[in-house]
Amino acid sequence: MSTHKTQTHKTVETKKTKIGGLIGLILLLAFFTPYVVKLPQLDITLILLGGMALAIWDFISPEKK
Repeated sequence: MSTHKTQTHKTVETKKTKIGGLIGLILLLAFFTPYVVKLPQLDITLILLGGMALAIWDFISPEKK
């Protein structure tokens, strides 16, 4: 009986972690998007896009334990 309760607790914790990560990712993308759109220099834009891509990859990649 305690294993079911523990499993449910882990599921809720995982959902909270994913929601928190999604909110953080959205805020990061919202912060960097105006810079990417308005910067005239291609090299800095590519660096920002690379950072955004790494953040997205980190969010969608499976967790390693």
